[in-house]
Amino acid sequence: CLSAVDGERSPRQDEARFGHAHPLAVRLSLAASPTRTISTVSADAPRRAAFLDRDGVICVERGYLHRRKDFAFVPQALDGMRLLAHQGYLLTVVTNQSGIARGYFTEDDYAALTRHMVAELDKAGIRLAGIRHCPHLPDADVATFRQACDCRKPAPGMVRQLAQALHVDLAASVLVGVVCAVIGIGLLSLSKR
Repeated sequence: CLSAVDGERSPRQDEARFGHAHPLAVRLSLAASPTRTISTVSADAPRRAAFLDRDGVICVERGYLHRRKDFAFVPQALDGMRLLAHQGYLLTVVTNQSGIARGYFTEDDYAALTRHMVAELDKAGIRLAGIRHCPHLPDADVATFRQACDCRKPAPGMVRQLAQALHVDLAASVLVGVVCAVIGIGLLSLSKR
């Protein structure tokens, strides 16, 4: 059910294989190899987090992913997450889940898949500090989730919630997503407040 993490590859190799470079590979291609010793962050450094999108960054994008049998880690995602954690980032997940609002799957389906993902990350020695999801859409088929909210990315609501709960310095944090450019604007505006 889970794909094995491939060996060392460059962002260019990812681009040839997937049609785009994996966001973690691009961000971390200049960083030290996960097998090399890296200095850890000092205790007096600001608390910082890596806000990671789920689909396309941690797991393979499947289009409304909600079944365990369809879940697979993106190649190099686990190595990238380990490297971020080793560099002192709290690992968090922020994910839009409009399939709930569209009626394609339920909150319970999402929660079951999330428990599976967390268990697989735990087996790999990766701990998440927090997870937030947005099930809303302004024109949702499921009335309960029909709303314009401040949590659906690119709005900063989920990032803000996690930053407050974890006491994170947003200016020292990073956001990794398939559409980083749009979301990054929201993160920058948050760090200036």
